[in-house]
Amino acid sequence: MSTKWVTLYKYVSLDHVVDILDNHRLYLSDGKNFNDPFEITVTDKKKHNTRHIEGLHILSLTNSYRNKLIWSHYADSHKGVCLTVKVPKHLVYPICYSTKRIYEDSDIDNIISSSKRVSKKNVDKDFSLLTKNQKMAYIKDKKWLYEKEYRVVFDRDDEAGLIYQDGKWFMSVKITNIYLGVNFDKNKKETKRKIFEACKRNEIKITPMILSNSDYSIRVKR
Repeated sequence: MSTKWVTLYKYVSLDHVVDILDNHRLYLSDGKNFNDPFEITVTDKKKHNTRHIEGLHILSLTNSYRNKLIWSHYADSHKGVCLTVKVPKHLVYPICYSTKRIYEDSDIDNIISSSKRVSKKNVDKDFSLLTKNQKMAYIKDKKWLYEKEYRVVFDRDDEAGLIYQDGKWFMSVKITNIYLGVNFDKNKKETKRKIFEACKRNEIKITPMILSNSDYSIRVKR
């Protein structure tokens, strides 16, 4: 059966863009360095301690290339890029935004069912197919709703299908387009040249973003 793909977006600074473009892969985080210290953790109310959920490999994506806040937070204040990424549809789940903390005795299924999720017509998922640890990795404080995030979350049983190199885990993806931030030209000439050459080698379309003249938005340069 042929793989069905879903198109999402990944905002990145320029540190590893050439490697991403040439190897068609994205880094998978264990969640320990996420912006929100509450993520990927479980709290024991009786013992008054919090533990990190171990053994997960996480790819974070979003549904828009025009989100100004994400450009600022994840793409080096608009000096970075946003990649158009195609990933297998069956792997992608929307983040469940909630006001409920995750405790050792929490009803995880209840938190997920009562949560707010980003709406994307072709990503309607059954969370019952996931392990408990994977489910918890899709729960996030409602204050982050503006990110409109989707994730791919692997656990240790999935590692055979991933890429491991230099102590890091990666996932193979299709990259079809690269959006250049409105401040991209502020980067060093040599850095820009290497990215343009990588795009040419891999037949990846380059699309500059610019400031709108009519409101506080950004748009594609025509």
